[in-house]
Amino acid sequence: MGDDKSNEGVKPIKKSMTDEERMALAAKLDKELDEFIEKLPRKKYEDGWPEDRWEEEMARHPFFMKEPPKPGDEVHPLFEGLQKLKYDPEENKPEELALNYKEDGNYNFKYKNYRLAVIAYTEGLKVKCGNPDIDATLLNNRAAAHYFLKNYRSALKDCELALKLKTNYDKAIKRAAQCCYEMKQYNKAIDYCDTILENEKDNKTLLEFRKKCASLAKDIEQSERKKQFFAKKKQMEEDNLVKEILKRGYKLEGDSGTRYYKYLKHTLSGMRNISTKLKI
Repeated sequence: MGDDKSNEGVKPIKKSMTDEERMALAAKLDKELDEFIEKLPRKKYEDGWPEDRWEEEMARHPFFMKEPPKPGDEVHPLFEGLQKLKYDPEENKPEELALNYKEDGNYNFKYKNYRLAVIAYTEGLKVKCGNPDIDATLLNNRAAAHYFLKNYRSALKDCELALKLKTNYDKAIKRAAQCCYEMKQYNKAIDYCDTILENEKDNKTLLEFRKKCASLAKDIEQSERKKQFFAKKKQMEEDNLVKEILKRGYKLEGDSGTRYYKYLKHTLSGMRNISTKLKI
């Protein structure tokens, strides 16, 4: 009895298997598994994809699709379920929901689906998550999508709204400058450039862009001056011509007089011919 008590609580030592024994056991298990599978009743699998369109079905499956469904396309039920989980307000906090839409917008933007990107960013803004940083990002991203759609006015408006939420938002400022450039509002573009250059004085790209805007603004100013000069000159010629006609005793009254006056006023060649005949 003393010997039995002394062995209590001592675990028996297991004999380690040799490599040959392991191989034999593995072979035995494989054989038993094969025999089990062979004995299973055989029946045709009817729940899978049809052989004639399995590739089409796979392309529609959320786990295998290469691009999201387009508006109007038939949607896989699993995809609908995932969409509901992603966009259901009851399943997501407002910030999470806004970020989900932002993620979709970024995906579409990456693949140049700018119209879909605008829609996604707009949905994110509709959430009104209350986070100014997220809303500013959504506005700036939507501005970028509008910019590539050449909706420069809408893009500029979004940039301005983003800057109200986030004053020192460099991306929005740069995008606003680009929009102003495209709309030929060069002086306004220069102002946006100067805002960034206050902190980035050595930004060569921005300095070159500002220089280009300044040059174009100068060209427009010179062109406007020329237009004003020639318009003023033309007006003086017309006024002098009419004065001389009246001085010679011609009357410009009634319908015929009005028509004649308009003819003189708007037809430069006619005025020159008349002035030559009258020796003005």
